[in-house]
Amino acid sequence: MIVVFGKSIKYVTFSDLDKPQENEEEFKPVMVDICNTALIFFSRAGGYRIISNHIDDGEIIFKTVEKYKVTHLFMAPILTYKLTNCKKWDAYDTSSLYTVLTGGTPISPVQFQKLDTIFRHSNIILTYGLTETGLMSAYNPRTDQKFINNKIGSSGKLLPCMTVKIVDLETKEILGPNQKGEIYIKTPALMTEYYHFDTSDILDKDGFLKTGDVGYYDEEECFYIIDRVKEMFKFMSWHIVPSSIENVLLECPAVEKAAVFGIPKSEEEGEVPAACVVLREHFNASKEEIAEFVAARVSDREELRGIDATIYQRESYFSMKQRSTGVALELQKRGITCKDVIVLCTKVTLDNVIPILASFYR
Repeated sequence: MIVVFGKSIKYVTFSDLDKPQENEEEFKPVMVDICNTALIFFSRAGGYRIISNHIDDGEIIFKTVEKYKVTHLFMAPILTYKLTNCKKWDAYDTSSLYTVLTGGTPISPVQFQKLDTIFRHSNIILTYGLTETGLMSAYNPRTDQKFINNKIGSSGKLLPCMTVKIVDLETKEILGPNQKGEIYIKTPALMTEYYHFDTSDILDKDGFLKTGDVGYYDEEECFYIIDRVKEMFKFMSWHIVPSSIENVLLECPAVEKAAVFGIPKSEEEGEVPAACVVLREHFNASKEEIAEFVAARVSDREELRGIDATIYQRESYFSMKQRSTGVALELQKRGITCKDVIVLCTKVTLDNVIPILASFYR
């Protein structure tokens, strides 16, 4: 029994909000096809499937695992916080779970240990991969138990036929063990090119794909993923990793969602860390309390210098337009112009992936 939790196949229309303009009929969330791909392979391997999109809290996941004796659980890292924040987790039997699989963004060691406590009968496995390369690293529960139990936060060991090098972000020199840099990947399964898009800056002269992800490997060649290169920023000459601060924010009982970014301060300081957070319903935490929570768990340079907190609620069309101004300014800062196209749900997904899935799940 395999369960994939997520909202990637749920489309939200503006009919739920205020009346939009005529040319703004609907919007769709970013779709990640890995869940759909995994369902195909799992089903072909003899597994049953359960798809749930209505996840108001983590308890529904525990109920599903107990009721259907689920053996493999596959979910995005953000959903794991719904599990660890569920106060009734020990009221459900999850002993059927063999593997809890997650990947896509890093999770903190604290969060990993919380999952390990809840699913004490299961293997908690983090993975790493890209659409352009396929799965790059993971642990095999049958052969890598010593790593699964001891390498907290690791995304596993390289799969066969994968070649990886870690490159310094500034000098582009190849780095060794425990040195953080951009991950370059080479594999026989590597894509040939992007459709109607120049790939000259994506591949290096040796045919390695520049992933845009920052990470490192240790002496035993176990890999760790830290963050995206473009999402990192410098404060007082220090590289700040937004995801590490976001993980701390998500550990705060009052925080439902969090996004960390840099705000330009001065030529000397660079960009200072700031955050936008969505508070959970029935929680009333001040900005100062959230900032103190983070400060007690991070280094001085990672302390938040600004917080924009809102109570969890559905936004109207007008308020959404107002808040999108900040997004537009951030895109402009990153070099996105009015003639650039940002794809949220690709045509290939609509034309190819969905019909394929329909043929499997009639």
